[in-house]
Amino acid sequence: MLRLLASRFLILLVVSMCVLSIAGGQASTPTAVLNNFLKLDFDGARLDSDGFKKVFPLTDWKDAPGYDSSVIVRGYKVGPPSLRGAKATIEVTYDVVGFIGGNTMWEAYNEKAPTETFKDQVRVPYELVTKNGSWKVHGPDVGPHISVDVALKNEEALLAGSTSDSDEHKSYQQIVDALRKLSGKQ
Repeated sequence: MLRLLASRFLILLVVSMCVLSIAGGQASTPTAVLNNFLKLDFDGARLDSDGFKKVFPLTDWKDAPGYDSSVIVRGYKVGPPSLRGAKATIEVTYDVVGFIGGNTMWEAYNEKAPTETFKDQVRVPYELVTKNGSWKVHGPDVGPHISVDVALKNEEALLAGSTSDSDEHKSYQQIVDALRKLSGKQ
C-alpha cells in the first residue's frame, strides 16, 4: 500500500513538473530547447537584434554576438541527445547550399569541387547545459544557418536599399539571382 502511494506521488510530481515547465514557457528537454533555437535560427532570428531577443533566452550566452556571414541551408536534422548529468550534446546535420559573407559575397556549394569553406552536409555538435532548472544552448556559437527563402528576403531588402551603380548593388544582385534560382523563384 505504501509503495503504491509512493509511486502515485512520484508520477503526480513528474506530471506536475512537466505542466509547470510548459506553462512557464520553458522547454523541458534539451532536444526541445535546441529545436526552438534551430527553428528561430533557420527563420532568420539571429540576423538582427529584434530577432535575437527571441533566441537569447534559449542560450546561456553573456551577450548577443553580431554576424556578418550566414550559412544557407535547405534544412537540418537533429540527432539524439547524449546526456551527461547537467550537460547534453546533440549533433545537428545541416544540408548546406551556400554561404554569404559580409552580405556581399556568395559561394554556392559545388558538388564537383567542394571548397574548404563548407561541405554539402555539415555536422555541428551543440552543447546544452542546465541553468536555473532550464536547458540552455551553450555552444558552439556558430554563425546563423538560415533558409534559402530567408536569405533571399534579406538580400532583396539590401538590394532595394543600395545605389544602383554601386559595387555593393552588383554583389547583392548576383546573390539575389543565385538565391532565386535555388528557391525556384526565377
